[in-house]
Amino acid sequence: MEHQEKIELRSENLRNFIGEVPPLLTRIGTAIVTALFIALCLAFYKVPYPFTIEADGIILEENDMGEEMQLRLTVPYRYLSSFREHLEVNATLEGWDDVAITGNIIHYSDTIITVGGENYFHAYSSLKEEFADHNRLQPRMKVNAAIVINNLSLWQRLVQK
Repeated sequence: MEHQEKIELRSENLRNFIGEVPPLLTRIGTAIVTALFIALCLAFYKVPYPFTIEADGIILEENDMGEEMQLRLTVPYRYLSSFREHLEVNATLEGWDDVAITGNIIHYSDTIITVGGENYFHAYSSLKEEFADHNRLQPRMKVNAAIVINNLSLWQRLVQK
């Protein structure tokens, strides 16, 4: 076999030019990646990430004192350990999707209620009389609610555990 010499098709100047990374491009790329990393860290630290529970319920008759109407929410039993009074409730009414009710949990029961093979418990939220009259609320109306368990950022959740 004959030994063939390798032929170089590029000059040394061209090889140096191709092998060289432009310093301005490197600086700009590093600055962009750093800025994105800092923005993600700030979002991770500051932006709240609410933990909510979806629940269905109904509007009850006025309570014994006749002052307020109440929502009775049926909450999955697996969330009982996370539950406490004064949690924020955001609810919408059946047929009134544009009407939002905001209230707080005033009481809850740890008694198991089984519906369709699933375990639930009841939680109660009050409605002021003015709101009930203004929106023509009636007992037994259905309600869809989101109960805010906590409104912590991802960073706070990570540190908390």
